[in-house]
Amino acid sequence: MNMEANQYRKLASEFRTKILDGFYKPSEKMPAERALSELYRVSRVTVRRALKVLEEERLLNRIQGSGTYVSPKPEMRIPLVIDYTGSMREHAPKLTRKLTARKLIEADISLAAELKIKPGESVLKVERTDYLEGQAVACDVGYIPRVFARDLTDEDLGKVNFIEQWTRKGSFIIESCDQMVEAVETDDILAGTLQLGAGHPVLKSTENYLAENSETAGRFISFYHPHFICISTRYRWKK
Repeated sequence: MNMEANQYRKLASEFRTKILDGFYKPSEKMPAERALSELYRVSRVTVRRALKVLEEERLLNRIQGSGTYVSPKPEMRIPLVIDYTGSMREHAPKLTRKLTARKLIEADISLAAELKIKPGESVLKVERTDYLEGQAVACDVGYIPRVFARDLTDEDLGKVNFIEQWTRKGSFIIESCDQMVEAVETDDILAGTLQLGAGHPVLKSTENYLAENSETAGRFISFYHPHFICISTRYRWKK
């Protein structure tokens, strides 16, 4: 990680803490970029990138020609793009992951169809929970065909940057990922994991990772605590 990335993320973390602790009040105008640059002895580019991170988290609002203001109701939301690792590295570097279960299962007809394998083939099923300062913010269930699960250890499966570790260890490249996001209600087990009431709405994301030979390398079904994580996408109109 380069020095500039370290600087703006550290600065974003400091601003975030001050906003959530009330040092910067709701709707208060933030100091100008130049003033912050001089105060923290960093470049204006570093300040601008740090403020952008918090704008994406809905903690700040930038008004063209007026300045940057603290949100009227500052509650941190981690903006999640399909690159989960990148999102957490940018907005929640203290996130930790716990592997709660792993076992080999035989794919039934439905799972086999999703993974594009034959029914009865071996699949590694994993269950994991992600925590931010002791609070469960996400959990997932993953299904990895045995050919793509060789040599995966518990330590590998418990890494936040699992995708990078997975492809490196398996010596394959992910060509694409299909994602479907929907709102669902928690059952008793999911409610207990995310510390929510039963029937509470949560975000569910189903992702199929395709290797470069069009084989399905894995299928992951993730559930995100709605008070901490939101789905964020961007479409560029200009071609």
